[in-house]
This record gives sequence, structure tokens and C-alpha cells, in this order.
Amino acid sequence: MADPEEHVVENILRNITRFINGLSDENRNTRKRSLEGIRKEILSRKPQLEPTDLQQALKEIVKPLLQVLSDPVEKCRDLSLCFMADCLQVVPEPYNFLSFIIPVVVQRLGQQDIVEPSEELRLSLVKLLLLLVESCKKKMGPYVDDMVKILQRTIIDPYPEVKKESCHCASALAKAVPEFFHMQSETLIKPLLMSISHQHSRVRVDVIKTIGDVIQYGNGKSVDDVVSHLAQRLFDTSPMVRAGVIQVVGQWLLDLPDRYSFHYKLIPLLLSGITDEVAEIRAQADALWNDVGVKYESENEKDLKDLQDFPPPDPDHYPPGVEPPNLGCRKLVYHNFSKIVPGIVNDITDWVAPTRIKSAHLLYTLMLDEGDNVTQHLEKVLGGLYRAAMDDEQEVVKYVEKSAELIGYFVSPKVWCKMILDGVRLTQSVGSLIVLAAIIRGSRQADMKSHLDDIVGVITEPSLCRVADASLQYHLLACVESLTLVSKDDCTDISLSLFSLLITVLALHRADIVKDQVHKLLVKLAEVQHLEGVQDLYSAHTRVVWPD
Repeated sequence: MADPEEHVVENILRNITRFINGLSDENRNTRKRSLEGIRKEILSRKPQLEPTDLQQALKEIVKPLLQVLSDPVEKCRDLSLCFMADCLQVVPEPYNFLSFIIPVVVQRLGQQDIVEPSEELRLSLVKLLLLLVESCKKKMGPYVDDMVKILQRTIIDPYPEVKKESCHCASALAKAVPEFFHMQSETLIKPLLMSISHQHSRVRVDVIKTIGDVIQYGNGKSVDDVVSHLAQRLFDTSPMVRAGVIQVVGQWLLDLPDRYSFHYKLIPLLLSGITDEVAEIRAQADALWNDVGVKYESENEKDLKDLQDFPPPDPDHYPPGVEPPNLGCRKLVYHNFSKIVPGIVNDITDWVAPTRIKSAHLLYTLMLDEGDNVTQHLEKVLGGLYRAAMDDEQEVVKYVEKSAELIGYFVSPKVWCKMILDGVRLTQSVGSLIVLAAIIRGSRQADMKSHLDDIVGVITEPSLCRVADASLQYHLLACVESLTLVSKDDCTDISLSLFSLLITVLALHRADIVKDQVHKLLVKLAEVQHLEGVQDLYSAHTRVVWPD
């Protein structure tokens, strides 16, 4: 006896025979009514077809339905496509239709020129592909080449919605069949990069996320091709786009199979987020960086075991309000600092202001992770700081000073004093004075005591303190301010020299701001020596000469 279910399908197919024949009729209205009739008989009937029956029915009519996708009438193409999509969401084995559907979609979307003229139908076709990828998963393996051929075209489609849906489809495909996708992933990089600067921020966000997945589940070598483009997106006006870059780079540093090869390229991108103007992005970058460090520790436990078991005590001289990075973060920067810092030192004097600002921020963050290991790179770092300290952008100067202060915190005056003072003597520039003042501010009083004479000897040289240049005078006074702030009562030993410098600058000043600063510093110099006022300071350092 025949299965009752077979009779149901046979009856349906019998009932729609005339509609199937009508799909090839010359009259567009006949074709349209035929599609509506097929839908009514199969999807709108009561009771509804069982999924297995629906699959059997679709198998019998899928070919003529796919032929309609080439119909000159857009409405007919739309009806056929919607019907198939609705069926494929229900049938238990949608992968049985891949061999019929994929070649037709390649013909409609995967050609050099756009074959499907309707934007909405191109979007529906890509959505159909995404549906198939998500439902067929591993079964998509044999069709990766065709899928990539389609996506190469749709990712650069003129319609933004098609771009976005294509990105979602590419990500889903990469995750579904990484073993097949790996061989083709590189071919999607170029179209993705062509869309990464699209005018719509949502497109840019989706492209960035897709680049993350395509490389994560594909060929990691493509990191080299995309790094510069991702770096450019860190300047994006949209916080969503910048956050997307931070998330992708963070995930690569955590999970990319060959991430160790790209540490020096990826770390600067992630650390750039730690000084982003948006608090949420700063928190996101900081959390990811911390996770990266923790994972690096766990992966290199043998090499770091001694440091983990017997960690050094927390430094007693550390920038206030700053939490020291974990061991893994410090080690990652230690191993890659020498590869990263030359590029930063170069970019910190770039002709584009946002690049200089971003580089100044990044140098500070890197130095914070590098800690006292920055000693071995001091000459290169100082060269960049000297130049950047004279920048017109106050944000650059601000972070130059913050970075220079870190040198004071992390490097002994025994190391930096001669190097800095030689730089001041040689350049006699505002930049070197700004750096010197900041380094002194970051130093510890006890460490500075034996170097005060050397420092004062340089800043009181006539070639510096007898120059009537307001800017130079102002920053020379900043050095005096730093000395009084850090050395406090130790300034007694150099008080005469500082007093002489202040009086000399006062005599030569050409700007009120310089004069006001001198008066403030005279008061401060008296205070740190516990004198009752400036008059006592004058009395201590001048003498009355009686006339004969």
C-alpha cells in the first residue's frame, strides 16, 4: 500500500502542473499568477505540509523555479526567490538543493558585470546564500569556490545593504567551513579593502568585522595586507568603527593561530584604543589588552615561571593614578618595543596632525608597559620627544611631557642626566627644555640630589639664560619649577644659582607671562627653603656694597 504522505505530494504536484507550465508562458501576468498559484498550493494550504513533504515537493519544482530567476520581469523573479527562501527555512535537508541553487546565483551575482539589475533582488539573493550557509554549515565545503566568486562581486556592490549582507555571509562561511575557506580567503581581502572606507559607517563596521573573521578562519598572512587600512580606521570619526578595529585586533591577539608573527604590528593598533576620546573604547581596549597579557602568560608559563612565582615588589615610585600592567603585557611590549618605536618616532613628526597626536598617545602607552626597560631605547625615544615637544598641537606636547615624565619615573638620573644635558647643550632648543623639565618632574628627590649641580650648571649657562627669547625663557623657568617641586629643601645647595638665573631672566624678559612666572618661582624658592619670604631670599643671595 502506498504511503499516504506520497499521495499528498503527488496530489500537490498534480494540482500545480498547470502552474509549472505557466512559468514559461510568454504573458508576464500568466507567469506571475502561476508563481502565486504554486505558493498557495504548497505553502498556504491547510493543513500545512510536513517539512519532509515540502522538501519532496520542492525537489520536483526547484529547476523551473530557478529558471524564473532569469525572467525579465522583476516581480516574477522576486516571487520565485521569496518562495524558495521560505521553503528552505523549513525543509530538513536544505543542502540537497545546493547543487541546483549555487550555480544559478553565480550566474546572477558572480559575473564581472552586474546581471541582476534590481538592488532589492541582489540583496534577497545574498540573504538566500546566508540562509544556506547557516543551515547547511559543513555541507557548504564543496561550494566555497563558487561562494567566494559571488562574494568578491557582492562585497563591492553599489548598494550598501548588499555590501553589509555580503559581509555577514562571508563571516558565516568562514566560520562554517574554515578548512575549505582557508584556501580562498585571500581573494576576499581586496574587495573588503575596497569597501573599508565606504561613506556609511555601518558598512565600514561590517567590513572590519568581516576582515577579522576572514583572516581568523582563513590565511593569517593577509594581516600584512590589512594592517595599514585598519590603522587608518583608528582615525575614523565614527566611534563604532574605531571600536570595531579594537575588537578585531584584540581577538586576533588572543586567538589568531600565527599571532606571534604579527605581535609588533597588532599591538600598536590595540594600544591606540587605550587613549581613545570615547570612554567605552578606552575600557574595551584596556580589557582586551589585559586579556592578551594574561593569555600570553599562560602560554609561556615555563619561561615566566620564576617571575610568576616570585614577582618583584610593586615599585614605590610610580605614576600616580596608574595601575601597572600585568606581566604578560609588559613582556609583550618588552619583546616588541624595538620593532614598534622607530615607526612611532617617525610618525610623531608627521605632517598630518591627527597622526602626530595618535603617535604621541601611543608612545606614552607603550612606555608605560615598557617600564624601566625603556632605558635601552632612551636615545631613540629622546630624539623623537625633542622634535615633537615643539609641535603646534598642544595635545602632542601634552603627551610628550607625559612620556618624558615616565623616563623620570623609570630611569635613574645616573643614566638620563648626561644624555639629556648633552642634548640641551647641543640643541639649546625649547624642545629639549620641555623634555628636561618633564623628566625632572617624574624623578624622585633622593635620586636627584647628587645631580642637581650638573643640571643647574647647564641651565645657567649664559648661552641659555641670557637669551631674550620669551619661549625659551618660559621653558627654562619650567625647569626651575620642576627642580623646586621635586628637590624641595635640597634646593638650598643650588639656591644661589637658581636665584641668579631667575634674576637674569627677569632683567631680560620681554613678556609679562615670563615676568609673572619669575615672581612665582622666587616665592616658591623661598618656600622650599623655609624662608619667610622673597625678601629673605634676596638677603641671602645679595650683599650691600657701601660706597667709599
